[in-house]
Amino acid sequence: MQTPEMVLDVYELLDDYSVNLLDWSSRNVLSVALENTVYLWDASNRSVNELLTTNNENGPITNVSWSPDGRHIAIGLNNSDVQIWGFYSQSKDDNSSR
Repeated sequence: MQTPEMVLDVYELLDDYSVNLLDWSSRNVLSVALENTVYLWDASNRSVNELLTTNNENGPITNVSWSPDGRHIAIGLNNSDVQIWGFYSQSKDDNSSR
């Protein structure tokens, strides 16, 4: 019997079919959106980092999606804004509406 390599306890995950709260990048990083916060789990070194937390006015986070090259992540907010973040710098590149 095989066992999982890692088990992540994920609390506060929205139960809504219209949201995309998990996405795995081509650089082996899993993004997880929990309410107003996006976390990044790097599978290569098993580290977890908080990327951002939004305020209640903008949140919750409704979507996370990595670019094909894994260098940027798009984060959709409940107020219809989309933020594009550079992965390595963890700095916001652009903030535009959908």
